[in-house]
Amino acid sequence: MYTYLAMAVTVLHAVLWVLVPYYTLHTIGFDPVEMLAWGRSLDVGYFKHPPMPSWIVIFFETIMSPNLATFTASQVAITITAIGVWVLARAFVSDSSALVATVFVFLLPNTTWISAEWNHNVAQLPFWIWTIIAFHRVCTHRGRHMGAWVFMAVVSALGVYAKYSVGVLYIAILLYAVLWRRYIFNIWGLSVFAIVFGAIITPHILYLIEVDGSPLTYVSGQLARGSVWQGLGSFWGAFVANLLFVFLGTMIACRKARFRSLSVPLGHFLVYITVFPPVIASLFGIVTTTHIHSTWNFPFLLVVPICLVWWCEKRGYTLSAWGGVLWVVVINGIVAAYYTHYYSNRFHRGYYPAQPIASEIQHIWRTHTRTPLAYVAGDQWTAGTVAVYAPDKPKFIVDNDISINPSIDFNDVYDKGYMYIWQSGKNPNVNTFTHTGKITAKSHPPYENSTYDIYWGIVKK
Repeated sequence: MYTYLAMAVTVLHAVLWVLVPYYTLHTIGFDPVEMLAWGRSLDVGYFKHPPMPSWIVIFFETIMSPNLATFTASQVAITITAIGVWVLARAFVSDSSALVATVFVFLLPNTTWISAEWNHNVAQLPFWIWTIIAFHRVCTHRGRHMGAWVFMAVVSALGVYAKYSVGVLYIAILLYAVLWRRYIFNIWGLSVFAIVFGAIITPHILYLIEVDGSPLTYVSGQLARGSVWQGLGSFWGAFVANLLFVFLGTMIACRKARFRSLSVPLGHFLVYITVFPPVIASLFGIVTTTHIHSTWNFPFLLVVPICLVWWCEKRGYTLSAWGGVLWVVVINGIVAAYYTHYYSNRFHRGYYPAQPIASEIQHIWRTHTRTPLAYVAGDQWTAGTVAVYAPDKPKFIVDNDISINPSIDFNDVYDKGYMYIWQSGKNPNVNTFTHTGKITAKSHPPYENSTYDIYWGIVKK
């Protein structure tokens, strides 16, 4: 029964958080625009981030609209994450408590209203939890299960393609392996892991060499913004705040059990994997004197509900499955209602007229050149939204700089030409354009009084 109930809640949650942003927003956010625009040119890396989020969302965009593709990608990732939480929780607690731990994941901001903004923070979640599951399987078999080693190598390597901050988890795993090496040491298993992991990440390493480590430079630049202690304060403040509904739900669903639960093997593993990754992230910030961001705590939150229900059972309490489910339903309903109100009244970018602008830009291009629009260039919002929403699905030349877009063939760009797009205040060299012009578009209601002047220039031989 608990398995079916967990599946039902997971599916309903996914449907809710696909439909709510889909019917609230006219235009996706900045990060999803980046992911889709980059994905027009498939590569093993992009100048700011690893490529997995772009690969995933561009797959969905081949069968549905850009808006629906981004919201669907998020919920597919979260669904896979929830399945992982269920699998991991059942290794430590009863099925009823595992159900509560699983549905409590849907009380976290990164699985609800923040998930509408498809980006690397959401994309990394399934790789994070399934790497933990794989490592737990390695430990329970004391390193003798070759399939567990292979699975961990594959999932952890793909995690690198999702977001580099998964390295925090890998450091925690390595430290655990040193402290409790009797659970995992197996020379054959370690060899298989190294071979498979290395084979998968080698293409991305070669890409990093080709672009002189551009994504790593971007990451280091982000870390340098802000003070160390301010970053730690926001990190731990957000960590506690993001778990508020989980703590309240645990108190509501918790009740005295008739029998104390039996101890489970590797109980220390659960505590360790809950506590040490955020501690390691904090120590990293202190030692390197860098500013760690509050969004880093998103994957750390996934195992906290499991640790809470495990602790409750260990103390002689059990969790009411129906109480936990009801709490999740109520909170998600409130958050969804707040989301529609907040974004309707304060989030102007969601009402940016991206689709009419993109359609008009494509019409202008076709009128002047009599060819499909193959490339657009410019900044990541003005030109990026055209790349995402234009029916011709053009490729995107970020900042009109071929050097940071190595997958784009310069000769093809020269043959087919491109449309340069910008807003006022960003005047390019118009001497290279064969035609130039401006279009004006109104925002969607309730911001129809806001207008945007979009300038365009055609570069075609």
